[in-house]
Amino acid sequence: MLRVSADQWAEISRGLALFEETSFTHVPTRSTLLWQRGSAQLRDYAPHATEKTAVLCIPSLINKSYILDLMPRASFIAYLKQQGFRPLLLDWGEPSDTEASFDSSDYIQAYALAALNHLRQHHDGPIVLMGYCMGGVLALALAQLAAKNVDGLILLATPWDFASSDTPIVLINPASQATLRQIFSQHDTVPPWMIQQIFFWMNPFAKVNKMQKFAGLNGEEKARFIAIEHWARDGAAMTSALATECFVDWPQLNMLATHRYHVGRSWIDPAHVRCETLIIAAKRDMIVPLGCAKPLRKEIKRAQLLTPDTGHVGIVAGGRARTLCWEPVAEWMHERF
Repeated sequence: MLRVSADQWAEISRGLALFEETSFTHVPTRSTLLWQRGSAQLRDYAPHATEKTAVLCIPSLINKSYILDLMPRASFIAYLKQQGFRPLLLDWGEPSDTEASFDSSDYIQAYALAALNHLRQHHDGPIVLMGYCMGGVLALALAQLAAKNVDGLILLATPWDFASSDTPIVLINPASQATLRQIFSQHDTVPPWMIQQIFFWMNPFAKVNKMQKFAGLNGEEKARFIAIEHWARDGAAMTSALATECFVDWPQLNMLATHRYHVGRSWIDPAHVRCETLIIAAKRDMIVPLGCAKPLRKEIKRAQLLTPDTGHVGIVAGGRARTLCWEPVAEWMHERF
């Protein structure tokens, strides 16, 4: 049970009140549209850098993709461009009638593979896939299925083994699993508020802790906090099939680590990934803890593992993201491509 003093409650209440008065408007880094199909777009941030190393960023389908391009001084994509790479972002958009029955396999086969093939036709240099969170699972599958088009793989906070003791599992009993499947099946698209409620039950006190911290912030730290929290609230809808995968099949049945996840006729196995791989798993990640992400290091033959002292979002957009993640990623690519 969380024990909070009267002074702490006062600080939490003050932080929450102050935050509720804030607003945030996302202003994206300038890009061009390289490819589009259905709800998905491939945004190109350095279209003339066709001989440089292209970094195809693959975000999660749970939250919106702009966490990788959050704001000035907090844009991983802008940093990659400054370092001489050609960053591209596969923005999944919001599911429409076209994607109503999609699961992750459909997103990979119909959109991700097509976007990668299109990039390969319009790029002369190496191509590195960089997947964040659930996007890392999709990137890993791409690296296996389209090995000839992939020169490197970067996995950031990528979930894999949900049987690890440090991994939060919600609704673990079979009856609750069945209930959750039924709830998802009643929606063509699962609304963001429902997804956010699941994450709330994984860590009910996260919001309390964050609002207590917010009350004492100022300057750039405060601006970054506001941007991240508004992004977290600005969730994306998910198709019923995809939500069932992410919140039942993958975590409850541990389908990824037990090699029961397939895309089309191909069973996804990290051992089949041949390219050099960098895995970054954050020590203070409460969504994808170390125990959940680290097993990929042993399964991928040419993998290197870094474990920075930060959290799930901090790894890509936090105050120390540049030092703990961006710079190691850039250095790793510069050394190899």
